[in-house]
Amino acid sequence: MKVSILIISLLFLLSFVPNVQGQINDDFITTLDSNIIITEIGSGIINYRFSVTNNGLTAGTFDEDLIFYLPLEYEKKISGHNIISSSEHIVSFSKDRKNVLIKIETLKPISINSGADIGIELELVIDDFIEKTERVGMYKALVPLVTSTNLLIHLEKVSVEVPGSAPFMNVTEQWERRQELYTEFQETSFNNVERKDERFGYIYILENSGQNSFSIIEINDILREIYISNKGDVMIRETITFTNRGFNGSILEFIALDLVGPERDNNNVPIVRNITSVPNREPVVLDSRDITLINSPVNRLPIKEIIRNPVGQGIMAVIKYEYKLDNTNIEINDFSISANIETKSPLNALANNYQIKILNSDSYKIKSQTTNLKLEGNDQFYAEDITIEYSPGIAWASNISLPIGTTLFIIVLLGSMSNIEKPKEEEENEIIIKMKEFTEFYNKKIPTIRNISSGIKKWDKDDIQKKHIDNVKNELNSIKSRTAGEFASLKRDIINLDASQKELFDNITRYEQSFERDIFQMLQLCEQKRLNRINLPELEKRLSDYEKNVDDKINKTIAGIQTAISNLLYK
Repeated sequence: MKVSILIISLLFLLSFVPNVQGQINDDFITTLDSNIIITEIGSGIINYRFSVTNNGLTAGTFDEDLIFYLPLEYEKKISGHNIISSSEHIVSFSKDRKNVLIKIETLKPISINSGADIGIELELVIDDFIEKTERVGMYKALVPLVTSTNLLIHLEKVSVEVPGSAPFMNVTEQWERRQELYTEFQETSFNNVERKDERFGYIYILENSGQNSFSIIEINDILREIYISNKGDVMIRETITFTNRGFNGSILEFIALDLVGPERDNNNVPIVRNITSVPNREPVVLDSRDITLINSPVNRLPIKEIIRNPVGQGIMAVIKYEYKLDNTNIEINDFSISANIETKSPLNALANNYQIKILNSDSYKIKSQTTNLKLEGNDQFYAEDITIEYSPGIAWASNISLPIGTTLFIIVLLGSMSNIEKPKEEEENEIIIKMKEFTEFYNKKIPTIRNISSGIKKWDKDDIQKKHIDNVKNELNSIKSRTAGEFASLKRDIINLDASQKELFDNITRYEQSFERDIFQMLQLCEQKRLNRINLPELEKRLSDYEKNVDDKINKTIAGIQTAISNLLYK
């Protein structure tokens, strides 16, 4: 095991710096938070938050442009940048003989009330951030230890963050060191930083050979494919091709991923499913299975779970995995669902090629601005999200042999079935009209029931109050009261028109009674937890079981309605 030694050397750039300092309102106090991050794949992220606080008794106006002075070595390394502000700004890049200049131009004056503040946040992605040294396993990174701007900074707070897989070599007396679960920090602060006070220096880190999750990575290709499974799940499939450019003998067994709204296990940890990339290899790669990412919140993927072997120095590897998009990224519309997909790369470094493809389906209609998106440069990190709208096609809605899948698409299916049109030459008979009315009625009811059961599961189990339980009971009784009359009326009309539909309504009644009992059982469990009569793990397990039962009964109810409508529409 490598012993961590320590060295932070400050490299002072001694060339002449013109003493040009912008002036702002005397009542304004400026603060700069400088956060420098070395990632596990050799890139860097620098986040600046510049804030102005009005300490005066009256409102003031900030209308200055802001210029950051960074090392000239960054000239061709800044692959991504983003600005966050409540006002309008333009970002431009230039250089002089010793600095890269990043100018944030304020387009219109910003009013700051007495005691209030405003903030401008700039984030940069730096490629080729770390360099090898002569010592095997030791890397260095040139960083702005003190960042100067064209304005006086009354307080500058600096934090340098490195992964636990490559800890600091040393800590100077002026810097404080702290450690979190998988991350190390060095922090300090400076007062009254002027333009002439900039300091650039090297941070030295030493690869932890026991972890095998740090190296310099060249990202050759990233392909993100978005498709709908035959169960109606919105799926993300990602293929990443990369090369390990670390030291000779370095081995990469884990790689940290930033996934798009991933599916999670019962402990809220992201999971993916492996996809066999090399089907003919011996021994055969295991069948597709769930893989839980480790070391949350770093979320490292065990590479050997995908391609069996770790990735040595100079080796190119292809990893391929997929996961279900979490429901928080999905919006249910009347007759479709909209999936919001982030375009940000799963890795914090520039890829040589990065594409997003939306795959077509025979069973779903897809609406999107584009089905093939190639992202370059800054767009790989900060492009706008894309929204994809899916709606079940007639083939899906009418084929009763297809699996039902998620509740989301079941809800959409009800809407689409109620909107199906017969050929113009055929007149709809009364039973079809009534069945459409019934699907519209049920389309309003099902999401409410589903939200109640999933909502109970998300309660803060350490703060369950009796009023929460009573509110849900009242809501269930209210739903029953509001819908009972219309349900009975539609049931009577449909059975009078077609007596064979009595079996459908008998099944619906039975399933509804069943999932209502399950929801009341969930509430009873919560009451027991409130009274400290059940422990948390047992509560979570039993709530999950009952929630699955509710979903199963809802699915069976929808399947029955789907079958009945299909038989009527297409017989």
